[in-house]
Amino acid sequence: MSAAEVGVVRHDIRTNFQHTASDGFTTPVRTLVTTHHAGGQVAISAFVESSPVFTRSVGGSRIVRTGTVEGTATEAIKLASGMSSKNPGAGIPASGQKTVALWADMPSDAEGKARLLAEHYRVVLTAEPGAIFGPDMNVGEEVQDVLSGTDGLLDHVTGLSTAAGGLAIDSTGYTGRALVGALSGWDGTAGLKTAAIQGFGAVGAWAAKALLRHHPHVKLVALSNRYGTAFAAAGMPVEQLFEVWSTSASPDRAIKEFAIGHADLSWVEDPDHLWTLPCDLLVPAARTGVVKLAEEETESADAVAVQSWHAASGVKAVLQGANAPCSAGAETWLSEHGVVIFPDFIVNCGGVWGCWAEWYSRAELRAGTIAHEVLDEKVHNIIREKVAANIQKVLAETNTRASAHRVKKANQAPVAALWESLASAENQYRRAEAHAEQLKL
Repeated sequence: MSAAEVGVVRHDIRTNFQHTASDGFTTPVRTLVTTHHAGGQVAISAFVESSPVFTRSVGGSRIVRTGTVEGTATEAIKLASGMSSKNPGAGIPASGQKTVALWADMPSDAEGKARLLAEHYRVVLTAEPGAIFGPDMNVGEEVQDVLSGTDGLLDHVTGLSTAAGGLAIDSTGYTGRALVGALSGWDGTAGLKTAAIQGFGAVGAWAAKALLRHHPHVKLVALSNRYGTAFAAAGMPVEQLFEVWSTSASPDRAIKEFAIGHADLSWVEDPDHLWTLPCDLLVPAARTGVVKLAEEETESADAVAVQSWHAASGVKAVLQGANAPCSAGAETWLSEHGVVIFPDFIVNCGGVWGCWAEWYSRAELRAGTIAHEVLDEKVHNIIREKVAANIQKVLAETNTRASAHRVKKANQAPVAALWESLASAENQYRRAEAHAEQLKL
């Protein structure tokens, strides 16, 4: 792929406007950057402010194959809005941002993906110079490593491999491990017998492994990926599935082939088959907007109606590994029907915490003045502390989404106040490090 095929042919930058989606979701947007590329690709970055005192914005970048430009913009804005809650809610002094690139014939090589994102980022940084871009769907550590070596981008990317001076956020399961840890804050976990994971990837696969380790009484009975759904009412071989996923160059295809060849597993060539299967616990770990009210119009044409899914699954709890997997209406409906919601920006903050800590520790990691293992343990302790402090408050109320927003608002002021008090720090990296170590939620 030539550089010309991903070059920016035109761009649009909008600032300070109110966005309302077709499902009624509304949020103020600080900046929306859209780039159109020579090969027909479109990349969109959205920024939603958490506090005017924060000098940085952090969030992941994903590449999707299907969708419309309008729907992609809404997805980016919803995700950025979620990050604007997740970051200060978890104790990170940064505003929210997210990038979604629409690329129907996305290549498999990291270099090709990185070239497109680099072209887009250069435009974004003219409007948002404090942006920090992390990994997300179809944008892994290998892409981040390439981006880190691109002129002018090292300070604006995080989520690198250990070889490139990172913490290996994805390949060591930061988000998935922290996600399952949140279950320990709920007294209803013993009543869960089965689980299904929608999106067996960097979050979902690690969540499955952590679930087996910490809650072995909860059997994984179904999983989906881009090719279809694997399921087994008696439970699935999680360790084998994880090994297949983690060692394959094409993990989704490898999971499909493993399931087809395994005598005890069934496979259906339809990812949406997952929504027809019984499960006590659902872990949505893929795209935004996958569950909606039957009567809603949303940006996702493939979203499942919550009423029919609930009737088929008998779901008791939703552990949100993805950002904004359910519409606001669907979440309210589930809560009213006794389903416990573990809100995304409270429980899936492990990855962004790892990315943030990697970013402010980049010089030490590259110089070898702090060992990867030492920082890794320190960051996981921070994550456990922050998630535990938040989830117990959230689950004290029936409407956990409303409770999560109250927790986020309660956290925002002390997070911003501590950030301001550290303004005399040697530099922004030491300021962020001191903030992480001193903050109590």
